Amino acid sequence: MELLGLRRRHQGRDEVNAIRRGAHFSGPGFRTSLLRVWDEGKETGAFIGLNPGMANGDVDDMTATKMVGFAKRWGWGAYIAYNLFEYVATDPSELVARIRAGHEVGVNPIEAMDLINHSTVCLAWGNPIPKIKMECEVRIALILKFLTCSAWRCRTIVAGTTKGGHPSHLSRLPYVDSPWVVSPAKYPFIKPVKKAAAFRA
Repeated sequence: MELLGLRRRHQGRDEVNAIRRGAHFSGPGFRTSLLRVWDEGKETGAFIGLNPGMANGDVDDMTATKMVGFAKRWGWGAYIAYNLFEYVATDPSELVARIRAGHEVGVNPIEAMDLINHSTVCLAWGNPIPKIKMECEVRIALILKFLTCSAWRCRTIVAGTTKGGHPSHLSRLPYVDSPWVVSPAKYPFIKPVKKAAAFRA
C-alpha cells in the first residue's frame, strides 16, 4: 500500500495549526495507526510505541504532540504512528488487565503496519511492562525480525534508550535534534550505534 493510500484511509483530518490529522481504527477501542501531516513534500517517518493513547483523527494527546515535535526536528513532513498493541488505554494496568483476562488486544503488529513504505522507523515503546513482559517480547521480536530481514533499506532509529537498552518512550524525553541509529539485530540497544549527525533533511 502506498503512503498516499495510507493517508486516504485515515478519517477525521483537519487543518488546525496547519496539521492534517487522521487515525485508523480496526474496531471500537482499537487504533491501528495515527497520521499527522504538515509538509507533504518531505519524508513520512514511522513511530512504533507500546499501545495507543487517546489521540485520534481530531484530538492530540501528549505523545502525539511530542511525536510532531521530534519529527519536525528530524526533517520529516509527516508521521504515521503504530504500536505493539492496538488496544487504546492511557493506564498500563488497563492493558495488563485485558491481557490477563484473555481478551483481544490487537492482531500481529506486522499485519497492522505498513513499515515497508517508510525509509525511517523510530522505535519508541519504552521498557516492556513487567506483568506482560512475555507478550511484549513476542511482539517486539516480530517487529525486529521484520526490520532485520526486510529486503528494503530502512533506517531504524531511537530518540534515546532506557537503562535496559529499550527504546525510550517519547513522552518521557526532552527533544533531540538528531536521533540514534540502531541495528534491530542488536536489541536491546545497550549502546546505540551512532548519532545521526547528518539526519535532518
